[in-house]
Amino acid sequence: MLPGVGIFGTGVLARATVHFLKESGFKIVAVWSRTLAEAKKFATELAIPFSTNRADDLLLKSEVGFVVIACTPHLQSPIAVKALGIGKHVIASWPAGTSQLEVLKMVKAATYYPSLLSMMCHGIRFLPSYIMMKEKVEEGLIGEVYLFEIRVHSQAGFSEYDWRCDGMMGGGALSIHGSYIIDTVSYLSGKNIKSVNGMVKTYVKTTQTVNGVREITGDDFCSFQMILDGGVTVSCTINNLCEGESLHEVIVVGSKGRLIAKDLDLYVRLSDHVGKESCLHEGCKDDTNNALSDSASQRAPFFKGKCHCTYLTFTYLCTYLGL
Repeated sequence: MLPGVGIFGTGVLARATVHFLKESGFKIVAVWSRTLAEAKKFATELAIPFSTNRADDLLLKSEVGFVVIACTPHLQSPIAVKALGIGKHVIASWPAGTSQLEVLKMVKAATYYPSLLSMMCHGIRFLPSYIMMKEKVEEGLIGEVYLFEIRVHSQAGFSEYDWRCDGMMGGGALSIHGSYIIDTVSYLSGKNIKSVNGMVKTYVKTTQTVNGVREITGDDFCSFQMILDGGVTVSCTINNLCEGESLHEVIVVGSKGRLIAKDLDLYVRLSDHVGKESCLHEGCKDDTNNALSDSASQRAPFFKGKCHCTYLTFTYLCTYLGL
């Protein structure tokens, strides 16, 4: 029998996770939100039998065997540590927390209970285009790897004040995008990071809907560089000021050419085929869930990767438990 799933959070990622897991045969038995009204509304819309605004009420339900944490970053660490402590499997979304100390608490709890499955969901590496990109790098298609160039363009678009506006609560371009970008680079290169330098800026501090007493403190622009083992260079730019634009591009440059992962597609351009770019993989254009509205954020690779990661994690859990 498949384990019952408890969801922490009622945002876009939580909604996508519920739809995706239901389609895969899993039973969502409980949902948590910071307010009871939000939890009840979410549960009613998605036919979830139990809703609460008390974390302990969800964690102590006997039907819940697996917990998916997709709530605000400053709440993830205490929920994950408590869930592992009472014997629940855990998958947590990004960003993992607001500080290194909070993340280390999660890591310590995960290592203290090795029989439980625990995972941080950096889902880009689970996308077919990035799996193929890693294979081509290892095969030597583009020769010796020189550098990674990464560009993420999006629009912050705050309709109301929430954690994404507040740097102390884990908001900001670097926090939201930086962790999975670093994970992606580590996955593709197989190398450790030796040094990092960068900058963050907050240009837009108020909007028509976020003003007055409250002010946006999360960064909306970030640029950082990294040096990996062997001298491989990484250059990354995250720009949340691009109104009406959605771009997610990872370029791996080598001695024989370059691989380009743009959104959900993968292209290659080799030095001996000047000016010719070939498509190696074309990503699925439709949304993961038809029940969700069509938006740039939901078509973005990190959103798709979250769904792929969640599904593969649950599949592994079933194998692990012999179900």
